[in-house]
Amino acid sequence: MQTPMFDLYGQGNPALIMLHGARSSHRAWEPLVQPLQRYSITWLALDLFGHGKSPPLDNIEDSLAMAASLLTWLKHRMTAPVILVGHSRGGRFALEMATLLPKSPRLVRGLILISPSGQPKGFNPKSLRSLPRLQRAYADNGSTLTPYDEERYQEDTFLARRFEAHFDKLDDRNPLGVLPRLHKVLVPVHLIWGESDQIVDPTWAGVLRRKIPCRTRLIVVPNAAHMVMQEQPAVVTAIIRQCYGQLLQSNRTQCNQQRRSVDHTKL
Repeated sequence: MQTPMFDLYGQGNPALIMLHGARSSHRAWEPLVQPLQRYSITWLALDLFGHGKSPPLDNIEDSLAMAASLLTWLKHRMTAPVILVGHSRGGRFALEMATLLPKSPRLVRGLILISPSGQPKGFNPKSLRSLPRLQRAYADNGSTLTPYDEERYQEDTFLARRFEAHFDKLDDRNPLGVLPRLHKVLVPVHLIWGESDQIVDPTWAGVLRRKIPCRTRLIVVPNAAHMVMQEQPAVVTAIIRQCYGQLLQSNRTQCNQQRRSVDHTKL
């Protein structure tokens, strides 16, 4: 069993398992460190396999292989239920992990997904390809990025470049993304989206809410794009704290009954 590297914060159960996006690392969550320390929550910020300080997977085939490896590690590492928090591709891995859970899982209590990817190929027509990816990720087109932000992005991209190229090629074999498996997500899902996201089309949220059988809530954050947790860390922390409390009270046996009880919140 391969083991990812992670940073551990706080104390309490259940833990939040933080999964960063493509070409990134656990450092994507650094803006939330101070705000989250106000709460009695344990959270692990992982370097996904092939990113940061984590080793690459030996035989990665697609996103399901990544999800299965992460799930195996969680089963051995955690003694209490967890809540998966995923951003972008990390959100897709969280969705894939949920599809692999048994019908009566005790490992994962729910998902908090920030602009999760996994949409079918060609689903994102609004993405402004003329702008560099780093600039498209921010609501102000990156005009307020600090040298540290850019340096961190370039370093993380360099570390993950070989893995990402390999993964993208393999993932092209699955043009429908995670869409065919969404009916297997049987835990509550909270979606957080930056209003100006140009990387993952916000209309994907509507598809997720229709296809996921369990109660799915959407919160739209203004003045933010794809990197919403870095642009609005205080707001995102408050949302995560609220979602965390609701997931503690949720009863997954009510999943099917709550299917129609979706809500859309705009801050």
